[in-house]
Amino acid sequence: MFVNDELYRTLLECHQQVVRTIEGQFDGAFEAFWRARDNQDQNLCVGEQQRVDSPELLDFSVEL
Repeated sequence: MFVNDELYRTLLECHQQVVRTIEGQFDGAFEAFWRARDNQDQNLCVGEQQRVDSPELLDFSVEL
């Protein structure tokens, strides 16, 4: 099949734009995933620290 230069350039530009769009969506999704994961890890660390610092958990006295 014969394709002239102008048509080839147009198709190539369209293809490159589609690839950039898809890559951008993946990049955005990965960034959102890592941000959410980091936030979750930080929240877990804060939650763990609060649980350890909780006076109820540190009181080991037993009433008889």
